[in-house]
Amino acid sequence: ITASTTTIQGLIFAEGSSPVTRAGVCYAFISSPEKKSPYYYEYPAIGQEGVNVVESETKSGTIKVKLTGLRMDTLYFARIFAENAEGITYSYPVRFNIDGALFADSEIKFEVATSNAYLPFHFKTATARTDKISFGKKANDGVSESGRIEVDPAVLTAYNQANGTSIEMLPSSVYSLPTANWAFTGAVSYQDFNITINRNVDLPDEKVYGLPLKMVIDDSEKTPTTVVLYHVDDLSGWYTVDRLPNSSDGPYPADPAARRRYIKRTSATTWRTGYMWRSYVGSEDHEPNAINDFQEITLDPATKNVRVKQGDDTLLGDFAVANQQSSYDPVTEELSIVYEYSGGWAGWWTAEKMHNRTGKK
Repeated sequence: ITASTTTIQGLIFAEGSSPVTRAGVCYAFISSPEKKSPYYYEYPAIGQEGVNVVESETKSGTIKVKLTGLRMDTLYFARIFAENAEGITYSYPVRFNIDGALFADSEIKFEVATSNAYLPFHFKTATARTDKISFGKKANDGVSESGRIEVDPAVLTAYNQANGTSIEMLPSSVYSLPTANWAFTGAVSYQDFNITINRNVDLPDEKVYGLPLKMVIDDSEKTPTTVVLYHVDDLSGWYTVDRLPNSSDGPYPADPAARRRYIKRTSATTWRTGYMWRSYVGSEDHEPNAINDFQEITLDPATKNVRVKQGDDTLLGDFAVANQQSSYDPVTEELSIVYEYSGGWAGWWTAEKMHNRTGKK
């Protein structure tokens, strides 16, 4: 028995004078249309009003029939039947009830969805990554359930309609799902479901992709769903820094290999990098200590416009940006930083190009 199904099993141990041509289960619940008696359907029969019939493919020996679309907290009566040339014969009735209290919190559901997973497609030398989604049962209902995870485009369509978005499907070449089924024993339990992401697939920049997942639960009509969003990472990496003509003076190294700078992600839409000739040249984890040593980069999720400023919000002071033409070219993967200070340092321009991005220095 599950929240909406049950399986009736029995044995046809003798055919009688002719072969069985039809067999199965007929069932009904106690609330009869005429409300004659609470047990009006204690002996349900084929053809009786309010009686449902489910036939079995097997017509001899052990038969097993699944009843679906049942109600909780409802008393049902069921009888196995077999029919041959002489007529229909029934078993004694079996009585069962689906206790709603057991199933109130027993839906298997996704517990954790990686809603902001980033797919750094430009790391061509990177190995595959694994994203984990945990799902489990919320209650110890004593019922064992098994199933599998499937990708269902209809789930993403519904997500887009509900949220007013137009997110595209994550290409099948980017991900792989485990082929093994999962099973819960009925106890309160959780397990991980791992999605492997191939980061060597080249995808268009500045996009968000959705991976719509559905849990198919055996012997149940329950289908919990979730959409995992993958934002293609469009800035992080190591860059070569070149001065633009209107750049301020500074001791930029002559060797391009010495002008490597790292853009480091600091949040879903912000990054940090070095300032002018003060570059990240040591490691990806290098953190500048002074306002003159770094720049903050912000990506507008709606317009995808890039904004660059010197230092953080608490230290801006006279270093606020008055005018800037910073931009990012997703085709060439080049970031141009051009802005003008305001306040007490008006008129100072910073202009440089960051290009030749790679995953390694």
